[in-house]
Amino acid sequence: MLVENTRDLPISIPDK
Repeated sequence: MLVENTRDLPISIPDK
């Protein structure tokens, strides 16, 4: 999962 994708998600996921 890329940070660009997580940015659109309601949750925050580390770029790893």
